Amino acid sequence: MTVKRIAVAVFLTLVTMASANAGTAAAEPDLPACQTEPWRSVVVHEFSAGEWGYLYRLIWCVENRQIKWVVSDVVPVLPDASDCTWMGTKAESLRPVTNSDTWLGFNMGWFSCPGGGGTTDDYPWGIIHVASDGTSGIQDQDTA
Repeated sequence: MTVKRIAVAVFLTLVTMASANAGTAAAEPDLPACQTEPWRSVVVHEFSAGEWGYLYRLIWCVENRQIKWVVSDVVPVLPDASDCTWMGTKAESLRPVTNSDTWLGFNMGWFSCPGGGGTTDDYPWGIIHVASDGTSGIQDQDTA
């Protein structure tokens, strides 16, 4: 891992920690009512050094040992020197897993970046698995 990659990873981790500790800060989406404190998943980190960063997690509510709702929380990160633009979410899916007390969430972001005389599009994505016991895990992640 190069020094630049380590610096970006540390930066994204700090952004994630700030986001995770923000509670109801503006960066967190509006959440439906929940009788308990909603859970927050592990965070997908995808980035292109110096161009963009993509943070994706799920927030979910458990009532009576059942998941009542799941909400995506996506945070695009654009360094000051970046020429890229966050275009938004390209694709998203939230669904319960059949015969299970778990859900799967998928999100694909979209960054548009100039380069090589044209524009390139990057699509970071992640799949997160959440359970009614408050645990979560990243199923897969990458950039298309």
